[in-house]
Amino acid sequence: MRYKHLHLAFLFQFGIALLSLLCIFTVGKIGIALLAVLAFRPLLLEISPTPPDERIWRMYYEGYKWSLILTGATILITFFLFDYLPINSHDRGIAFLTSIPWFYAIHGLLGFILAWPERRNIN
Repeated sequence: MRYKHLHLAFLFQFGIALLSLLCIFTVGKIGIALLAVLAFRPLLLEISPTPPDERIWRMYYEGYKWSLILTGATILITFFLFDYLPINSHDRGIAFLTSIPWFYAIHGLLGFILAWPERRNIN
């Protein structure tokens, strides 16, 4: 099963992830709880059967692959920057906590780009 309007599902994921990042930076660790709103996505968006076409699965694979690569690179850059910047341990914990919504934001943005209706028809 997949969402009937896949690009809207990814846009919803991107928006919630950005709000969660904003909440983490303003409120603290409690802001990660906003990601629970993603659990309501199946209730809000219409679901349709997944076609047997291989393009959908290739799109999902590309989206996850690039999301993991970009998130991993961001974590590594952040880790090495903490060695050279005078940052206390509390701020380091908050920064690494943001890697979860950061992954969702990247995945939502890449999925939105890959699932855009006009782009799907060209492939």
